[in-house]
Amino acid sequence: MPGGTKSNRSRRYTEEFERDAIALVHSSGKTVAGVARELGVSAGGLRKRARRDRADRGQGASGEPTTAEREELRRLRKLTRERAEAIGVPRKAAVFFREGERSVSAVYAFVEAEKTTRNVALLCRSVPYRPAACP
Repeated sequence: MPGGTKSNRSRRYTEEFERDAIALVHSSGKTVAGVARELGVSAGGLRKRARRDRADRGQGASGEPTTAEREELRRLRKLTRERAEAIGVPRKAAVFFREGERSVSAVYAFVEAEKTTRNVALLCRSVPYRPAACP
C-alpha cells in the first residue's frame, strides 16, 4: 500500500455486509476487483466469499465444497486427530512397560510427563496399576 502500512490482521465484516457485497458482485456486472475497490475490501477475500456463495447455491465449480461440507470436513479432521491421540496413548504406554518392570516412581514420572500433552484417563487405563497421578 503506498504511503501506509499493511496490517497482518484480517478484518471481520458482518454477515449482512458480506451478503450485500456478494450480491453486488453478482448483480452489478462489475469485476470482483472493481467491487472490492469500491467497498474498500480485499479483492482476494471478496472473490473467495463469492466463490463459496456460488458453491453453497450449487453453482460452484465441480468438486467445490459447500460451507456445510467444509464444516463437516473440519469436524472429521478434529475427530481423526483425537482418535489418533487415543490410539497413540496406549501404544506409548505399551512400549514403556514392555521394556521391563517399572517402579512406582517411574510410572508416576511417566504419567506426569505425558499428561501435559495427552489425555491422562486414557494413559492411566494403560498402566498395570493406578499411580497417584491417575484421576
